Amino acid sequence: MARARWVFGFAPLALACSTPPRSEVRPIAPPARTPVAPAPMKSVPVEAVVAPAAPGPNRTRVPIKSDEACTFEWDATTFEPVNDGYRIAGISRIATLDEGACVAAVLFDLDTGEGTPCELEPDPAACLAQRSRDDDRLEGGALSTRSPDGNHELSEIDLRDLNFDGFADLCVRSAMGAYNYGQVCYLFHPQQRAFRRYPKLDEVIWATLDVPKKRVASSLRIGGPLYHARVYAWERGELVLLSRVETTLGEKPDGSALPKGYDSWEVAYERRGGVLSVVRRGPTKHR
Repeated sequence: MARARWVFGFAPLALACSTPPRSEVRPIAPPARTPVAPAPMKSVPVEAVVAPAAPGPNRTRVPIKSDEACTFEWDATTFEPVNDGYRIAGISRIATLDEGACVAAVLFDLDTGEGTPCELEPDPAACLAQRSRDDDRLEGGALSTRSPDGNHELSEIDLRDLNFDGFADLCVRSAMGAYNYGQVCYLFHPQQRAFRRYPKLDEVIWATLDVPKKRVASSLRIGGPLYHARVYAWERGELVLLSRVETTLGEKPDGSALPKGYDSWEVAYERRGGVLSVVRRGPTKHR
């Protein structure tokens, strides 16, 4: 905040004891000035004046389809260009501007609670008051500005077509743990020209895409010797879990020894009739 600057003035003391008669007071004429001719204007080419629009210091224009892009606006503690994109970290607000493939919209805002867990609370204002703004910033990270495709690598700010509709969706890393990470995800809706929050994708971490089969796979370590491998699909616009394999390395789930010649224990589930059911349980060999 700019500080107010105070200036103290003092009235000059009257040193003369008498005032000359009004007839003796003569106005002082201003000094004569020599007129100066204005400098001739230089002719500047139009190309030098009109520059193409470019993202501002906290804006990125990112392709969400081969021939369409959206401009994102980020409030973050770190915003710097790197390689073929940006590094954006400590994120407190994400918005899209009304240009290209997107309309103006706020995706995430710590001040208003938009896109945060407080948005779902009965009293969002009380939730916001109890939270630490700095601790709740999204971790973020690398953002690639390459055109999205099926082989696009996972990034901390992940812009890939996760529902196979031809447009990139968005997941932003919220925190990193010992084995896994948290994220907040959004699906892009072409008809609305907007990203909308989709919490079901939050759990799909370390995701790989099988574009021909339109499947999303996620393999992660739950903790200790326990690992999960999951496969998802989209049914009528909703993400559903097709299968899950729970693998315990080196022992049974209860900690007892495996049969001789086996190195792990697996429990496999498959979606049948809309319900995830056990289809296999027992020792397995991975080596």
